[in-house]
Amino acid sequence: MANRIVDSARSILNKFIPDIYIYTDHMKGASSGKSPGFGLTLVAETVNGTFLGAEVMSTPQGQGAPVLPEDLGKNCAKLLLEEIYRSPGD
Repeated sequence: MANRIVDSARSILNKFIPDIYIYTDHMKGASSGKSPGFGLTLVAETVNGTFLGAEVMSTPQGQGAPVLPEDLGKNCAKLLLEEIYRSPGD
């Protein structure tokens, strides 16, 4: 599932910059805590060292429509691009 999220986020972000590093982490069982589901946090660093970020999480089971990993990745990438667009110039 992590690869599906990363690939969909890359499909948006690679149109703007090809050098993107996305780190994945996966936990199961007790080590995952009380938060079942999946999510994505993306962070961009500007040329002056400012960090901009976006975060999207899946909906908990039984609470609304399920979210596809591909949709989550694309939505998070678009939110990051909006943050970059709204940030003051360097």
